[in-house]
Amino acid sequence: MNYGVPEKTEASGSFLTLIKEMNGMGWLDILGALFGESRDSSTTPVNAGSGRSRSRSSSSRGAKAGKVYKGKVAFVGAKFAKLEASEVEAIVFLSEMADHYIEDPASILTEGQELEFVLLREDHKGWKASIRAVAEAKARKALEKIEEGQVLNAKVKELHNRGVILEAKKFSIWVPLSEISWQWIDHPGDEVSLGQMVEVKILRIECQGDWLKDHRARNARAVASIRECSPRPESEIIPVAFSVMPFMLWAAVRAPINCDPVSLYVLEELVNGQSLDDVVQITGLTESAIDGIKECLSTEGLLRSGEVSNSGHDLVAAIDLARELQEEPVKGRFASAAPLEKRLLAVDKGEGRRKYPSGWARPPFDRRRETVFSRAADDELPEVMVERLVPEELQPLIRKLKENKRISVFLRKDGKRSWEPVYIDVSKDWFFEGLWRLFDVAFGAPYRPAPMRDCCSTFLMIQCVYRGESDATQEKVLYEPNTRTLWKLKSDSYGGKKNRLRVHKVSGRKFPETLNVAKEMGSSDSIDCIVQLEPESWCVVRGN
Repeated sequence: MNYGVPEKTEASGSFLTLIKEMNGMGWLDILGALFGESRDSSTTPVNAGSGRSRSRSSSSRGAKAGKVYKGKVAFVGAKFAKLEASEVEAIVFLSEMADHYIEDPASILTEGQELEFVLLREDHKGWKASIRAVAEAKARKALEKIEEGQVLNAKVKELHNRGVILEAKKFSIWVPLSEISWQWIDHPGDEVSLGQMVEVKILRIECQGDWLKDHRARNARAVASIRECSPRPESEIIPVAFSVMPFMLWAAVRAPINCDPVSLYVLEELVNGQSLDDVVQITGLTESAIDGIKECLSTEGLLRSGEVSNSGHDLVAAIDLARELQEEPVKGRFASAAPLEKRLLAVDKGEGRRKYPSGWARPPFDRRRETVFSRAADDELPEVMVERLVPEELQPLIRKLKENKRISVFLRKDGKRSWEPVYIDVSKDWFFEGLWRLFDVAFGAPYRPAPMRDCCSTFLMIQCVYRGESDATQEKVLYEPNTRTLWKLKSDSYGGKKNRLRVHKVSGRKFPETLNVAKEMGSSDSIDCIVQLEPESWCVVRGN
């Protein structure tokens, strides 16, 4: 049975059954349904013999959920309305008529009114439709033609604290606050205004779950960036101290376990054309020792009938290759806490010429990264290390060593010290973004960059007592020596994720002679005199 007007044909049940099916309808609607009249007696009966009524099978043929139809209102009830299009008939309930609350369908719908609706689902009583979901259906249809990376023009529709909503034809675009400008801004209104046309780059398309059933999923939109449509300004470069691990690239031969260095020396001499008698004269080995070496080499397949086998020749060739690298090893330094592109440093590079003060605590490093890096060998050695640190003329040798199955290429520490301090030039944006993520400002207004994905996560700080103009004003603060700025541990969350800060006290014999604060931290020219700091201890702060 269709909702709305029941057909007056042969009995389809008792009168009580009919009343149950009309549950929720007003009395005027029930009378109209029984006698084929609408709420307005002056209008034409809905199911009068004018051919408007059609069987469900013929009218719904080809109907599709999620599709938008143009039709008109055929009947308005107390809790629902009946809609008709050339292809389909459907019922729309109160909750699907408008985005706002309505109590009576007649307050927004009239019979004969032309409108658009979208089909939601079909059950044994027919199709259910929605008027309020038409915009969502059109947006999803339009978004099917949009691709990530596409550049569009759109109009600023709404300004919110966390971003802006743009209007682009049949769908909306969300631009987060962090994607509006390459500079830090507190509110979108600092950069854009209502009605302004802007160019955006699509970052991703967001179309949630089953929107036909769940109202909360009706939020199809594109997420875009305004700032990506213009090149990022070059960041200022600042020197920052890091702890680096000196290393060298080393090669060793995978010799048979039973072959000691003396046996390998004898094998090399034989490959170089010496006879066993010559080897005895050169080395002074006894005949019994030579016989033992011959037996060992034969057992390992390096000698056959007293002659060096192919395996023996391959092993000696590998020894020569490994020795070539050992005579002139490739050296470098690994800065585990530096930006990714700055972690591999050549020894002869100009970076690090600035001298790190004696007695200061060890600069930032990442122990886990150092452990992983130091264990790299053979195919695990990063190719970028070969490209950056190995001279071009030696790169073919390194690749040969890595391809030779008889040779192991690995890293080993270079020098007596496991670390050394080095100043590395890094992006000011990268460094300060890390500070703002982990700390709150303790004093002044330090530089703040626009949010960025990659930033510094480990800082060496000096815990100090800050005294105001009166000795009664005391507060513990953290002094960052590279930028001469003052911070406090962040008390709230950043970006919706709680920061798990790890603070460790580290040893250091000395502090800076004067803990001056950078002039740009405040407006006073005599700020060095106003800020009085008493150092207590060095500490390392690490973020997530």
